[in-house]
Amino acid sequence: MNRTAKKAGLTLLAAVTGAVVSFGATLAFASDAGYSTPCDPVECNSTCQALGHLGGQCSRNKQCNCYE
Repeated sequence: MNRTAKKAGLTLLAAVTGAVVSFGATLAFASDAGYSTPCDPVECNSTCQALGHLGGQCSRNKQCNCYE
């Protein structure tokens, strides 16, 4: 195998491996703040209205969902 092609292949492999490890670490250490804090119904509704929706409500998984 050509030496340049081998070097390019190893460089590509290293870049792909680094990207996979970086993405995995991001998922592993991502904050679940949206799920651990309670959803305030009043704040949710007013935020959705400020964004141009008719209103909003808190779902079972403690997330604010806007509706039309």
